[in-house]
Amino acid sequence: MSNFMIVVFALLGFSLIAGLFVYLTVLNAGRWRKKIETALLPIGFEVCHSKGEKAALAQRLLIVNPRHQGKRLLMHLYRRASPDGRYDLFVCDYRFAGASGKAWGGQWLLVCLVSRELDLPRFSIDSIPETAAILGKLFHGLSETFPMPGLERVKTGDAEHDERFRVYAASGQGKQVVPLFEGIATAGHARGGVNLDAQGDSLILSSIEMGADLVRHELDSQKLLGLIHVASSLFETVRH
Repeated sequence: MSNFMIVVFALLGFSLIAGLFVYLTVLNAGRWRKKIETALLPIGFEVCHSKGEKAALAQRLLIVNPRHQGKRLLMHLYRRASPDGRYDLFVCDYRFAGASGKAWGGQWLLVCLVSRELDLPRFSIDSIPETAAILGKLFHGLSETFPMPGLERVKTGDAEHDERFRVYAASGQGKQVVPLFEGIATAGHARGGVNLDAQGDSLILSSIEMGADLVRHELDSQKLLGLIHVASSLFETVRH
């Protein structure tokens, strides 16, 4: 066989492998989208295709995982208005994006509540699953080693809460944030494994346990619905 034919067959084989990879990627993306929509569409969420709406929400998501300062590339976005029209709920999954705009890194699933009735200071509450000791050690190691850019650690005055949660606030806003955290904790919203980021008109929730599921490309609809419920009830707690 001539060298020319060897090169042709090699290129053909490479093209087939590349085509198969693209096909499997698209197939998996379709399956993942179906999992999300199976959980969300029956409870009134609608698919958001607007690039402007995605861009606006992506800007809000910069306060989530602030240790990573890159872009957030929204993959899928869903919206539902509250029955009284006082807020909008969004569910989205995203990946970090490099300067080229290409996605990379882990995938995150978030619940975001946006309301003109909110005017919140910048704060973040990190927590750990109560049943996962290894995650607790990793969590404490991460929080002690890598500071939160633009935020400072706030002591809540409750030793148990300070052990289970890390509360951060923008410089000089700790006195505003502690009462908010106390209200959140008293109402039962400060749960192990649920993280909250807030600023201005936005509350953004994520779940460490759901994040672990995403590594296996799995979605527990009950965990997602629980996070949506927490977001809705948080609105009544923090708007006063």
